[in-house]
Amino acid sequence: MPKETPPPLFHFVADDWINDPNGLIYHDGEYHLFYQYRRAKHWGHAVSRDLLTWTHLPVAISPDEQGDIWSGSAVVDATNTSGLFPDTRADSAGGLVAAFTHHKGSLQDQNLAYSIDRGRTWRWVDGNPVLPNPGRADFRDPKVLWHEPTRQWTMIVSGGDRMMFYTSPNLRDWSPVSLFEGHDPIDGTIWECPDLFRCPMEDDATESRWVLQASYIQSGAFYNPKKHMSPGTVYFVGEFNGQSFIPETTSTRPRYATHGPDDYAAITWAAPDGRAIAMGWMNNWLYADVLPTTPWKGQMTLPREQVLRRTNQGVVLINRPTAEFDAMVRSTAVVTTLGRGGEVSLDPNAGYDITLLNAAESDGELHIRLGSRSAARIGVSADRTHFTLERTGDPQQPIPEFDRTVLAARSNPGSPPRMRVIIDRCSIELFGDDGEVYLAAHMLPSDDDVPVSLRAGNSSFSLARFAPPVLRA
Repeated sequence: MPKETPPPLFHFVADDWINDPNGLIYHDGEYHLFYQYRRAKHWGHAVSRDLLTWTHLPVAISPDEQGDIWSGSAVVDATNTSGLFPDTRADSAGGLVAAFTHHKGSLQDQNLAYSIDRGRTWRWVDGNPVLPNPGRADFRDPKVLWHEPTRQWTMIVSGGDRMMFYTSPNLRDWSPVSLFEGHDPIDGTIWECPDLFRCPMEDDATESRWVLQASYIQSGAFYNPKKHMSPGTVYFVGEFNGQSFIPETTSTRPRYATHGPDDYAAITWAAPDGRAIAMGWMNNWLYADVLPTTPWKGQMTLPREQVLRRTNQGVVLINRPTAEFDAMVRSTAVVTTLGRGGEVSLDPNAGYDITLLNAAESDGELHIRLGSRSAARIGVSADRTHFTLERTGDPQQPIPEFDRTVLAARSNPGSPPRMRVIIDRCSIELFGDDGEVYLAAHMLPSDDDVPVSLRAGNSSFSLARFAPPVLRA
């Protein structure tokens, strides 16, 4: 019987199948995380006050005779534009509204539910679907936001090869206003999980731009060997006038927000202090069904702050760990140095935050041994143009498409590489060049008792071993 992979220490995980994060919203002191649960049929639910520890709540929305509950978003209807919240209550100014895709057979349409008790229980809205399918095979993942200048709601729906924009005064009556199309990163792309948010500039948090972000799959295949990439998340920077998104450049190619094999469907919280905080599903449809994990199936990435940086290639999206995560690491970490060629065993009950030291003359290589048969290597290509990840699973428990080399292009190959690597029990995340490259990947220890260890190549690293918080309550 194969050994089961233990759950992560400080990445969100549930007691069953999970995939896309849904409805990321901050309300009344709590970050809400809804997520695709139990084979993408329900919305699971958890809340946190610090994005580090999570309290699991009962399933928020469950399937009914109209179909399964697919991805979507949530909003605070602060002024009760929907009329869903009774005027007799003391907090009658509004409540939470969830927009989600109902899926049955080949039909996908958009529906609403609402909550008057801080998201603990949910009621269906009379008159669903509020946005019937206009005749498209792919019509899902509604992102809803309030646009203050025009005093109306916007909904963006994935329409296969396009993103479809709608507006409403009340969340219940929707009118089509624009399309965003013709911007495929790969031929045959299907857009999924669109997100539209204000993102602050790194050098001036009082200045921000609109970012349109989406994940993609390629029809008939989930892997593009020519690009050494799995499906991921891409973005455009631009302006939004309440009806249309206008990218800053005339290029039809978006930039990649993520580069690893295991980050998909990332969406954002709008934090109360103005930060944009993203989280994605750390998995890949190629092998999500066959990972040797029970009862948990799938996990989320770390929450990460997103900012925009001015570079010689234009304004680019940066990912970095949250301030809350950094404070937790600083408060518990024991810091040592791993010299060139050095090796150390890793404590399976600790987390590791690793920083490259001798960047100017090193290869940045970290070799992670996951028992006698599994391994991972992360580093920089010989010509310094790419960050690289080589991952090998256990040949005695083969997983299709798991053994891959991933290349993530650097924007300035002439500069010394900068690397920060965060290791959990069964995952690795790279923040390269101060966040210009973000890469997330599963790691699966082989089925034996050989300890997990870390070895440096022609590089030195600062190794911070930290005590993770109690992740679940």
